Amino acid sequence: MAGISEELLEAWLVMSSCVINRRLTSKLSYNEAMVCHLLYVQKMTEPETYLTATDLCRETRMLKSLMNSTLNSLEKRGVVERIRSTADRRQVYVRLCEEHMGVYREEHEHVMRIVDSVVRDIGEEECRRIIPTLHKIAQSVNEATENLK
Repeated sequence: MAGISEELLEAWLVMSSCVINRRLTSKLSYNEAMVCHLLYVQKMTEPETYLTATDLCRETRMLKSLMNSTLNSLEKRGVVERIRSTADRRQVYVRLCEEHMGVYREEHEHVMRIVDSVVRDIGEEECRRIIPTLHKIAQSVNEATENLK
């Protein structure tokens, strides 16, 4: 098992390095882009529901302190805003600001051109085949790390 495990680790590290260290986005850090993506998907799929910083921490696996600094940076630039819930004053929601969503959309379009290039290079059929595998890997990693705690 060590051989295949080492090969998987190598492929995983190479892929992680490509995604994180290649600076696929120029106006947003990796963490900022992740947060904006989650907020954007939420806005498109469930526009009446808002996410909290705790929700974002759970989805990104970021520490609260890192999430706070990420949100502060995005808020300072007007990309996101935090809104206190009227129903429960303890809840603070985070949402993308309409007037500054162009920053995220521009970065998203840039990353999508890269992803489209990958689809052209390896083919749509192969992409459809590996997407469920990537999700299974992510789920397995999440479960394995939870079990190690």
